[in-house]
Amino acid sequence: MRLLTNNWLVYSSLLVVALLQVIFQPLIMDEAYYYFFAQNIDWGYMDHPPMVAWGIAIGTCITKAEIGIRLVSIFYFLGTFLLLDK
Repeated sequence: MRLLTNNWLVYSSLLVVALLQVIFQPLIMDEAYYYFFAQNIDWGYMDHPPMVAWGIAIGTCITKAEIGIRLVSIFYFLGTFLLLDK
């Protein structure tokens, strides 16, 4: 049985909640740290894999505002729920 059977209302409400959280909550130190690494993209870093930095780099290419740092992580979040639903 599917967890959320084609309930797009749930997905859209998750998106709205995630966007509100991104808009009203300031950046934390870890996000600023990863933003620093996204400025110089590499295949790997000493203490973490490059996927977070790649996601931030893509988000900041879309928009230079602070929301761009968290934009791709919202899609990761929603994609996780979609995969779990399948």
